[in-house]
Amino acid sequence: MAEQTKYLIHVQCQPVPSGQESQLTAELAQSFPVERCWTERDWLTIELVSGHRLAYGALKDLADTIQLCLSGRGSQLNGGVINRMVMGPVAAAIRPAVTALERRSVARPLLAGLVGRLGPRIAGPARWVPEMYFHWGITLDLALTGRLNQTSGVR
Repeated sequence: MAEQTKYLIHVQCQPVPSGQESQLTAELAQSFPVERCWTERDWLTIELVSGHRLAYGALKDLADTIQLCLSGRGSQLNGGVINRMVMGPVAAAIRPAVTALERRSVARPLLAGLVGRLGPRIAGPARWVPEMYFHWGITLDLALTGRLNQTSGVR
């Protein structure tokens, strides 16, 4: 089982590009591992699954690309947030055991599948952590802000 990082990007824009989700997914997938897009009322949601955690520069490029794609469709970006899925400590601890079981023999993948399905249920649901907010070309990075506060002594 390969390590993957899942992101959900919620974008508020006017007008919402309803009916253009598959075209938007295809356009964004040229540069980023976008799985799908969908709309709900005033929001566009983009699901992205990466083989690794995305760096700050990649997140900023993603926000810029989303803004360009939307403006090309006549939508104005009001704001958005990029959220990263974080597993609980029990689910994170189970993942290496599942990977080891899958590699051992033919019969063990069944056991690995069972452990892989039960572990997250015991651990509870994953939570979404905001990685970056963006608004009309302005990007606010929570991690960078936190680091700056730590170095300047602001609490």
